[in-house]
Amino acid sequence: MALLHVLRALFLRRLSLALENAALRHQLTVLRRRVPHVHLRPRERLFWILLARLWGGWKHVLRIVRPETVLEWHRTLARWLWHWRSPGKPGRPPISMKLICLIKRLSRENPLWGAPRIQSELWLLGYKVSEWAVNKYMVRQGNGVRSQRWKTLLKNNWNAIAACDFFTVTTASFRRLNAFVVLSLDRRRILHVGVAARPNAAWSASQIEAASLAEHGIRYLVHDNDPLFKRAFPLELERLELTNVPTRPRAFWENIFCERIIGSIRRECTDQVLILNERHLERVLREYAAYYNEARTHTSLDRNAPEPRARETAAAEIRASPVLGGLHHRYRKVA
Repeated sequence: MALLHVLRALFLRRLSLALENAALRHQLTVLRRRVPHVHLRPRERLFWILLARLWGGWKHVLRIVRPETVLEWHRTLARWLWHWRSPGKPGRPPISMKLICLIKRLSRENPLWGAPRIQSELWLLGYKVSEWAVNKYMVRQGNGVRSQRWKTLLKNNWNAIAACDFFTVTTASFRRLNAFVVLSLDRRRILHVGVAARPNAAWSASQIEAASLAEHGIRYLVHDNDPLFKRAFPLELERLELTNVPTRPRAFWENIFCERIIGSIRRECTDQVLILNERHLERVLREYAAYYNEARTHTSLDRNAPEPRARETAAAEIRASPVLGGLHHRYRKVA
């Protein structure tokens, strides 16, 4: 047994000496090259990597590079070997652009949802994706706070919101009349129209009472800062248990639905009819309001009227009924 230890020590000593000589000879070979800087070829770097694995004293004879450089070569070789041995591409499996767009859509349409809930919804829809990927691709809300948008807030509450406003109409005798319109925001229904030559705050308040907003479930009334909405008008709203919601000065976009219906009335009615007097204007506006609510289609209402019309089946004939002397028409099918 002792003889084996002696032989092993002699063999290791001779092996260490041979490795040291090989290391020194290699360095001399590199230094004899006529190049301005020391540069080791890939096979020479591999020699030092293997020498560092076989011999513990390699650092003491190394002079041409630092020992840390050899260790870095070893780490680079290890990464390359793992990459070569790994099946397929390294890293997480790729996500299709269709799935990325779906994640963005879900996060955009549901601002109160977080990554776990979106991941669960995608799993129920047949998509297997990690929560990390969902969190990476979901749309971020402003300032990191997820909240519903103004459009969503209005849609959830505008069945209880109405808007009103005035607009002027010039008669055939160049007399200026004031028309008043009250609009429900849920399906853009015209609830009331009124006409006066010289309206005041008391007359405006009486028009709100005539509109019977409580019967339609209206709790809030939006209007601008016209002087006709001052003094008696807020008191009448309080008596009718309606919440007064005035817009900011010169912020016409805050009452945009009412502004738009006034534009439609001008283009499709008052600009096309020669108004004779106050009674004539009121009759024309009431007839147009009935046509607008019951027959006129709107793209934003799924191409239907404010008071939804049922789709009719195929029939032999389509009959037209004139509105405002033939300015507009209503259509229905007859058997």
